[in-house]
Parts: sequence; structure tokens; C-alpha cells
Amino acid sequence: MTVRPLLVASGGGGDALAALLVSRDSTGHPAPVVASYSWDRFLIDPRPGPRSVEDFDRVTTWGDEVLVVLPGSELRGQGRSTLSLLARETAATVVLLDPAPGARGLRRQIAEAASLTGATSIRVVDVGGDIIAQGDEPSLKSPLADSLILAAVLDQILPVSVVVAGPGLDGELPPDYVVARAERVAAHRTRLSEDDVRPYLGVLRSHPSEAATLLAAAALGVTGAAEIRDSAPLVSVSPASADVYEMPLSAAVALNPLAAALAQTRTLGEAEQVLKAEIGGNELDYERAKAARTPLPDHALGDDLEVRRSLHRHLSAARERGATLTSFRRLTEALGPYRFDPDAVRLLLGELGDPDLTVCHLFADRVDTRGTRGVLRRA
Repeated sequence: MTVRPLLVASGGGGDALAALLVSRDSTGHPAPVVASYSWDRFLIDPRPGPRSVEDFDRVTTWGDEVLVVLPGSELRGQGRSTLSLLARETAATVVLLDPAPGARGLRRQIAEAASLTGATSIRVVDVGGDIIAQGDEPSLKSPLADSLILAAVLDQILPVSVVVAGPGLDGELPPDYVVARAERVAAHRTRLSEDDVRPYLGVLRSHPSEAATLLAAAALGVTGAAEIRDSAPLVSVSPASADVYEMPLSAAVALNPLAAALAQTRTLGEAEQVLKAEIGGNELDYERAKAARTPLPDHALGDDLEVRRSLHRHLSAARERGATLTSFRRLTEALGPYRFDPDAVRLLLGELGDPDLTVCHLFADRVDTRGTRGVLRRA
């Protein structure tokens, strides 16, 4: 029997890309199907929270519940969706998950997507490990998205597994903590390699997700300390950052009590209120506050003297704090805010800009070109 899992991203565009990176070890199918929120960071989509079906132009509807994002799909008004980028740059079928009707509505969407695409199982993918958090960890910033997806895959007809890739790479939970929780339930560990990443270099070159980019970087042999968004603590990138832990749904739900609390929610607002009662808040509070205080990223990144001076100051400060890598997103945020334009950032960085990933190598003398693809790696 042909094995074809429905890949379900737990947190939005970055997890959708990560789901494609880990898909090679579960199926040889050339056109994977990935279902995901359109929930991007402020720099990409300045409107707080996930987007709904009504926010998109030029999409296709399958059945009653399934909306497919196309290469030409666009958000109405300001903002971009990285799901359109995945649809343009990969062979994947990209399904929009709309959390407006809560966990119950998401459950119907996932079930119909699985049925219409002939899926034989459901594989939920999260980069970093928030999906197996207890929920009250001080460093946990985004419990709602992951826990709501976990709630939505309860009671599915198909077998469900949960995949944690790149422990700690999203800059929230410490990697050792994530690994310990995965090992507590005897999760199966594998490790991504260059072969897993190579088919997706086209989209990685321009994708803004820091966590998915660092996951790919680790699989390509990059190591170091990465500077990411919002002046967050440096993220360690090591060979173990390419590790992937897979567990049955029951194990993940045992680790994350928020999923059961959210399972019967009928609206996103109700899900928010459940989390406020359980843990005091969620990522939408942060996103709304950031949107209220931050200028819109509506200017193009130029190549003038002042921009180059600002870039030099930022790179020097990043080196002083111990970073060896910094994300293009962090640079855009620090210099602007400007619209995210990886080609413009790469032009400014010169030899420090990775040609295949949206990451800057802060020490040119410690970067080596290896292999036939010309991917920059740490020596």
C-alpha cells in the first residue's frame, strides 16, 4: 500500500516548510500535501493572528472545508502569506487551515483534507518543541497555535503522529528540555541530512522562517550561535539541531495538557479565553501589542551609506554578544523595519550572506564552501 501522510504544520508557515523537510523519511511521494495556518510574523504579515479563508484571493476550494493555496494566491490588503511562497517554489499541495471555528472546525478541515488527498496517516510537525510543552514554562511564547492543532487532531479516523524537529530552534524552550520531554515518552529519533534539504533549496533561499532555516542549516552542517528576532537570546545550532523526534499522538497529548482543554472549542476567541484561564495569556496578546507599537514595514531596503553604516554597527554588536550567525529577518528588523527582501539583504551582506539560506555568517574566515552545490557551511 502506498504511504501518503497528510502533513499538518502546527504553527504556521515555518512549520509548513519544516514539514516538507521531514517528509522525505515518511514517503517517497513527489508531491506532499501540507496543511497549515497562514500565521506569519509581523515583518511578513503585520496583522496580528492567523488569516482566515475570507482573507485570500485566487484560491481553490475542495469539498466543503478545504481551501488550497495556489502559487498566485494573495492576501487581501497589506501583508503576505508564506503559504503562497511554498505553493510557488515547491511541488507540494498547500492547504489552508482556518482556526476561526476553533478546534472543532479545524478537526473537520483536517479530516476532509486527509480524505480528499488519499492520506493514509496524519503527521503533525513542529519546529522547536512547543507542541510538547507543559504550557506554563516561562520562556514559552506561542502556546496557542501548537496546542490548538494538537487538539484538532484528536479523534481523527487516521493514525496520527507528532514530530518535533530541531529542538529549541525557535528560541523558546531550551533544547535539552525539549529532548528530555521527547525521551520521556520514548520518541523515535532520526536526523535530517543534506539529502532532505536539497529538494527545498529554492524556497529556503527566500523563506523568512528562522526556525526552519536553522533546521535546514543544521542538516547542511552549519553550527554556531544564531541571533534571531526581537533581540531574543542566542540560539545554539549544533549537529543535534537536525534531530527529529516522532511520537504517537497519545504521547504528545500526555505531555501537553492544553490540547485537551482546547478540544471542544468552537471559535478562535473561545480558544484564547481557555488559554487565558489555563496559563494567563497567549501569543495573540504579544502580537497585538507589537502591532500597536511598531511602524508598518512598508519601505524597501536600500543600499545607501546610512544603511551600510547601520548594518556594520549591528553586525559588530552581534559578534560582541557571541553570535556567529544572524537571520535575515533579524537584520531587516534591526535596520528598519523594512519589507522582508532576502535578495536585498544578500546584496548588502556580500560574502557573509548564505546563497541558499536566509542567514548571515558573521565570520567570513570561518565559512567554507563545500560540495558541488556551493552551500556555505561553517568550517
